[in-house]
Amino acid sequence: MKLKLVRPEIISAFASFFILVYVLMLRPVIGVADNGDFARIMGSTGLHYITSGFDERYFGYVNREYGVGIPIPFGGGYFSTEIFIVALAVYLSQSVIPSGIFDIRYLSFVYLVVFLAALFLIVLGIRKKWRWAGWLAAAVSVLVFSDMAYISYFNSFYGEAVTLVFLLLTAGAGIFLASSGKPRLWVLILFFLGAAFFAGAKVQNSPAGLLAVLLGFSLTRLRKDTLWKRTVVISAACVIAVSVLSYITISRDIKICNKYQTVFYGILKNSPDPAGDLRELGLNPEYKVLAGTNYFMKDYPVDIRTPEFKKEIDSKINHLKIAGFYLKHPERLLNKLEVAAFNGFKLKQGFGNYEKYPGVAYKTTANILSFWSNFKLITLPHTLLFTTVFFAGFVCVLVVEYLRNKDLQVRLFMRILAFITLTGILQFVLPVIGDGEADLSKHLFLFNVCFDLMFAAAIVYCICKSFSFLKIFIKYY
Repeated sequence: MKLKLVRPEIISAFASFFILVYVLMLRPVIGVADNGDFARIMGSTGLHYITSGFDERYFGYVNREYGVGIPIPFGGGYFSTEIFIVALAVYLSQSVIPSGIFDIRYLSFVYLVVFLAALFLIVLGIRKKWRWAGWLAAAVSVLVFSDMAYISYFNSFYGEAVTLVFLLLTAGAGIFLASSGKPRLWVLILFFLGAAFFAGAKVQNSPAGLLAVLLGFSLTRLRKDTLWKRTVVISAACVIAVSVLSYITISRDIKICNKYQTVFYGILKNSPDPAGDLRELGLNPEYKVLAGTNYFMKDYPVDIRTPEFKKEIDSKINHLKIAGFYLKHPERLLNKLEVAAFNGFKLKQGFGNYEKYPGVAYKTTANILSFWSNFKLITLPHTLLFTTVFFAGFVCVLVVEYLRNKDLQVRLFMRILAFITLTGILQFVLPVIGDGEADLSKHLFLFNVCFDLMFAAAIVYCICKSFSFLKIFIKYY
């Protein structure tokens, strides 16, 4: 019995459990302070602040307790699967102590359960297929994804937490299926459930949801029975529906905000010819005075809150037109991607990480258990060249390994890594096209997750290959 417990998937789950409890549950609790986005989820789940001061609500402190009221459907202006997660946490909170007060640690508990399940499946799948490589995967996974910069989002209403845990769950279920001699139906359902919650967490994730569907269809080859194939088709349809719903339910105000950021805080920011860019986009060149401004400033040279201005932006700007502009001016796109690379490895946004507590100053940023996030920020090159070389090298190795391995399970594992790689590439470019340079490091969160999954896989792969070559060398020399 003791030997059965000493397995990498169990050790990694226990290690992460203790880290998460220490960081998220013990006071003063660690989370991420509200930058104004919480209202999008709070309105839809019936939550409201019980603090009144601006500094107590925004940017500086994490609010641990919220009042519980009546939910307003789509009260935040769009659909998100995060609503269901928060609603579940509220239900658990009121079931345990029906006080009308919601403690956000119930939400981090829900994320903790999904996170540990995902980590367990990832390590178990690797261990079953490559034995002792599971220990490497366990160590790297705990080090990277139990980093405070990641798990602090669990005590918040940001969509980043949903994105992280359900992408990991999707990958974990896929890896476990790829390593199983007899794939189980419940694991297949878990794969698509993770994909659905991941795709619907934020509208930015919608394209990745469609990539997950393509990956899901490759699972049909694992079993030949009709039930398996029907489950794949029905589940894939559900993921597509969630992705589409997430996109089409965005309110007009949010769309206008994103379009404004894309043009004036994206294309026109540091533009050599703002007036010419505006003419090319079909907008009034007199708006050149707005170049470099964002949508949340107090004063503007032109009144951007008028119905006429909003109508012009909404009717004349779309993401296809923005993408077309950058295709015509590739050097401008490269400049923006260089900015994205510079901001792309920053997981901590500078918001307060602690609840208001004796001895905790306003906007204090936690730095405990942050080895990985600090390593990325301080050591890795923040350049487009490094990002391009890393992704290109990863893709080359992936292609070579896919072609040289005829085993269906190994190839499925490679497809999972390909899904993560394509998602990372998309999420490196889409924030620039979708929102300019506004909150760029925060919008690159999913890129960070994909990069870290790839980096973790690369570490395990390189160490395993090194040991293989070393064994061959010792054998023959």
